[in-house]
Amino acid sequence: MFPLSDLDILVLTEKPLEEAIQQRLNELFALLWDSKLQLGTSVRTLEECIQIGKAEISVATNMLEGRFLLVINRFG
Repeated sequence: MFPLSDLDILVLTEKPLEEAIQQRLNELFALLWDSKLQLGTSVRTLEECIQIGKAEISVATNMLEGRFLLVINRFG
């Protein structure tokens, strides 16, 4: 990472997450924050990504510039 850069994590889901999974993600995000990373996080469905991407150009740009770390393709 470049100096002063941040890390944006998008968890893309088919449907809203179960409480237990959301809790585990919150624990992961807290661990990364505690590591002093400049972190932006979001958990969204594909439909939510489309809606916010249309409304906010900076979010759309971040999604276009992203790198996939793990892909489980259940969208077809």
